Amino acid sequence: MINNMAELDTLIATLDEKVLGEFAERLNEKLCDKQAPCIRHLDLFVTHRCNLRCDYCFLEGLQRQGDMPFEVAEAAVKLLIKLSRKHNELRVTLFGGEPLLCKDRMEEILAMAFGLCQAHGKHLNISCTTNGLMLDEQAIEISKKYGFLYLLSLDGIPSVHDRHRKTAAGEGTFDKLLEKIQFLKSHQGWLGARVTIMPDSIASLATGVRELFDLGINQFIIGLVMEAEWRPEQLRQIKEQYYEIFSFYHATLEKGLPIRISALEKNFFNPGMKDQWGCYAGSGSLAIDAFGNIYPCSRFVCKEQYRMGNIMQGSINWQFGKQISDQRPEIRWKCLHCDYKDYCSGGCYESNRIASGSPYYPSDCLCMEVQAVHEIVQENPHFQSLFTSVQESNSVADRSDDEKFRHIHAL
Repeated sequence: MINNMAELDTLIATLDEKVLGEFAERLNEKLCDKQAPCIRHLDLFVTHRCNLRCDYCFLEGLQRQGDMPFEVAEAAVKLLIKLSRKHNELRVTLFGGEPLLCKDRMEEILAMAFGLCQAHGKHLNISCTTNGLMLDEQAIEISKKYGFLYLLSLDGIPSVHDRHRKTAAGEGTFDKLLEKIQFLKSHQGWLGARVTIMPDSIASLATGVRELFDLGINQFIIGLVMEAEWRPEQLRQIKEQYYEIFSFYHATLEKGLPIRISALEKNFFNPGMKDQWGCYAGSGSLAIDAFGNIYPCSRFVCKEQYRMGNIMQGSINWQFGKQISDQRPEIRWKCLHCDYKDYCSGGCYESNRIASGSPYYPSDCLCMEVQAVHEIVQENPHFQSLFTSVQESNSVADRSDDEKFRHIHAL
């Protein structure tokens, strides 16, 4: 037993250089463990390769080569299990690049991850977003074996999708996806789509939702590109388009048809985010790229200033996660006197930084979106029934094999 620093100094003086080095590594490891938050979610970049060149991709500049070695994935899952502590519900999102470019590696990683989690009494949930072009029987077998649904990246009407989601050769991809959508629908009854909206596509958002629903899409995760340059007239269209979507959503539910739209699933009359700014990136989740580099979330990958360490090289810097989740009101002065501050988390740290120059100053696009949804519900009381319908559908969906709403991941 060492009782004071003098006794510790005496002990250290007796150690040879090799043992002292091992002692320093062990001490650093213990210190890092003590500083580490509880982590329950990993984004794993199973590959950096991609068969598309989407013009809004936040991974622009990422070297489009390299698959995640098995040992990197194994180290990442072991870290997740270790840092999850007493929590038993864990999530891994298979990310890229395009994950389905390396289906064999995906399957190896999933087999390992489920085996390790089972051995430690953990329940593992899987998410996977894909552009859909590589969907085949092997991809379906993997999803069925490991119990997850694919989330498709689809941006609305064909002209919008093809404008922003091109192949490396510059070709549009919507027509190539039509056959894949029907193929996936035949195996996966519930289809979710990540719909990314740029300023030049906001005017066709509602039309895109209706047309995609007709093609078999049930769930829509709408993501406005907050850091893009939005003109005043484009910002005004957000409310117009969301009103049309609300109306379509309401009419569709009244017909008893299966649909969910993420932007409309919060009850904006019951503030549930009071003083809850920031997100859990770096403090509840991590992203690991194919080379083992650690980032707070996928949004930061390939940006050296946000790298927290390497999964194969020991210690992790946890300080950045604290910055992202910083909830001090005084650093979010734009939000302090906002009428909607209790309905909004203040936006993505990195999107805010790009749009406004400050990670704590939300973009005008985010502010307009939150305001628009809230005003639509206030001005149209009959839309309030949407929230009850969503809650009821959730309870049904959790019991249904081919309407698994859970595990659809928004990225």
